[in-house]
This record gives sequence, structure tokens and C-alpha cells, in this order.
Amino acid sequence: MKIPISCPVFGEEEEAALLRTFRTGHWAAGIEVSRLEEELAASIGAKHAIAVANGSLALEAALLALGIGRGCEVVTTPLSFFATTEAIIRVGATPVFADVDPDTYNLAPTSVEEVLTSRTAALLPVHLFGRPCPMDELDAIAARNGLVVLQDACQAIGARYQGRYIGANGTSCFSFYGSKNVTCGEGGAVLTNDEAVADRIRSLRSHGASKDAYLHESVGTNLRMTDLQAAILRVQLQRLPSITGSRQDNSRTLSNHLCNERNIRLPIADDRIFLSSWHQYTIRVPRHRRSAIIEEMRRGGIESRVYYPKLIPTLPAMASMSPLQRTGCLNHAERAVTEVLSLPVHPRVSRNDIEYMAGRLSKALL
Repeated sequence: MKIPISCPVFGEEEEAALLRTFRTGHWAAGIEVSRLEEELAASIGAKHAIAVANGSLALEAALLALGIGRGCEVVTTPLSFFATTEAIIRVGATPVFADVDPDTYNLAPTSVEEVLTSRTAALLPVHLFGRPCPMDELDAIAARNGLVVLQDACQAIGARYQGRYIGANGTSCFSFYGSKNVTCGEGGAVLTNDEAVADRIRSLRSHGASKDAYLHESVGTNLRMTDLQAAILRVQLQRLPSITGSRQDNSRTLSNHLCNERNIRLPIADDRIFLSSWHQYTIRVPRHRRSAIIEEMRRGGIESRVYYPKLIPTLPAMASMSPLQRTGCLNHAERAVTEVLSLPVHPRVSRNDIEYMAGRLSKALL
């Protein structure tokens, strides 16, 4: 594709960091991981950062550390990557799906309140596409009902809500998969201000051991990130402000080019309340035209994608959960999956590319 949906930003600095670490011969979780954790926590404004092998395992470890398991219900979104729900199931808990806001695609607080029961133990909102959830409202619901909150921020590194980075408050999980805004191919992290949660995750990622590698206090597993990954991420983290700024500029420019198109709905941007990381720039198009639009863009060398084509409760993997899971009314989510379409806005996209994309989309909408 002339303009792919994602493209990592790498350079000589990452190559040098990888080679330096490679030559030490110490590739397991060591000094590079420790330094990454310190730098990540400091850059976001959290007390603790615990690096793990990937974002999916970050979610699973965080749920366990927060005491979520069998007999617990966790309210989450039906519109996300499957890993969010998968983590809930893997710790033995039951996912309960609430509807999304039709403009932001994030959990709608009113819908969350409708599905709460005496078994509800946690909320797991997803900052979808890098657009922060209304955490003040969700935190207030959790406080009134004695619930814990875990934020899936796997798409939201660099995003801000009311002046603070996502991850600065509460407990949040991040992913460094190849398509993410900063990446080392795979990798994840949990950020938290709760020392007990942090200590529990550190133990879980090392087979239930703490300071003594051979004194196993509980049953854990191997969730460790390697020093090779951490060395790359330390450089990527330095690039984060520039990467986020480029995505924000590209999204703003693309919206300016598309603002007069009547047959699409543009993503909401409100810099007074939140700053999105713009992991995805997602528009709404007429459902009966979406496939043709994707094909027209493809013929022009532009990769556009549907995130996500099916709601999580409808996936085949959820069939065995049907006697247990409950859902609220999902009208907004059900319509969204038939209309959403994401366009590339990563830093490799130029102003000329944006103008070309906008023109191609206008042609496809005719």
C-alpha cells in the first residue's frame, strides 16, 4: 500500500540501542527493563510501571492483582479488540457488556449503571482508538458501588484527560504491539499508584517469586519483557511527544479536508477536555457503501480498515459463555460496527497524502 494503516517510526537510535544491548549478552529482564519502568512511570506521572510481555497479559495480571476472579462480574465494552474480554474470562470472571456512546465509541456511563448487579466487582473501560473515556463519571459510578476500575489504555499512550496523561490515575494497561503508537513488536506494561497491586504484578510475572527468584510465594507464570524489547522502547518513549503531535496534526488536517462531506461523520475532538493519541482516525460511513469505499481506497493505494467488524458478544469464542454473560441494550454499538472505518494518520503520512486521501474518499462517496 502507498499509505498503510500503520507504520512504526524507527531510526538509527533504536538500532543502536538494540545492538548495544545485544552485545552485552544480557537479554533477559534486567537493567534495560528497570530503566524503562522508571522512565515510563515518570513520563506518565504514575508511581509504578511494571513491564510485561504484551498488553493482553498486562490486562490479565492487573485483574488478578486487583482481586478479580471467579464469581466476579466485570462490566466492559462490546466494541474493542477481543483481548479485553479474553483477559476477564481467563481470570475466571464473567464479562458483562454495556453500550457505547455513539460519538466516542467508549463505554456510556448510563449504560454501565443499567447492567450493575450485586455480583459486579469491576469496570474495565477501553480508551478506544486513543480517545479517553469519561473517567470522572466512571470513577464516580465505581465509588458509589464499591467497584475497582482497570483502564485498558492499550491504544492510548500519550493521550490526556483533563490535563493528565492516561495512566497517571488508578491502574491502567498499555500495549507496545507492532501497530501501536510506540512499539517494540510486542510488549506491555501496567501503570498503577497502588504499591500492593504493583508488588503483586511483579510477583506474578516471575512465577510468583518476589526478591528471591527461587522463593515462590504464589503460583504465577513468566510474563517478563526482555531487555532487547526494553532498549527499543526506551528510545520509542523519547519519540512519544513527537509521534503524538504528528498524529494530532494529521487528524486535525484530515478533518479540515473532510468537514464538508455530508455522508460521513468525523471523529470528535475537544482539546479542552481531552487530547486523543489518535491511534486510529475513525469515521462513520453509510453501511451499504462501506465495502465499496474500502475497495476504492485500496485501488488508490490507501489502506483503510474496520475496527471492529463484529461485537465481542457475537464472536464464536463467546458461544460457550452465553449462559453466563449478560448484556445491556447495545443499540449504539450494533450500529457502529456496521459504519466505522479507520484511515491512516500515523507520522509517516504527509500533507500531500492527506489531501490525496480526502480526494479519494470524496470520489468513493459519490
